[in-house]
Amino acid sequence: AGLGARNYFPKLKGFLGANLYYDYRNVYHHHENLNRVGLGVEYLSNRFEVRANGYFPFGQQFSKSDKAIPIEYP
Repeated sequence: AGLGARNYFPKLKGFLGANLYYDYRNVYHHHENLNRVGLGVEYLSNRFEVRANGYFPFGQQFSKSDKAIPIEYP
């Protein structure tokens, strides 16, 4: 779930955009559950496009293994 916006800026002759998403991921091959936030920004014009995205885990990462200890994220 998330939000995104993109607006045209005549002085820049292009669009600026940003997005923010929450993601719950179950990584089956690692047997992990992960909460994360995704953040993205972009600039789009007729000449070129620039995009940057990042994903930031938070909370606890739980393993389905009986021997695993939860890892605390900042």
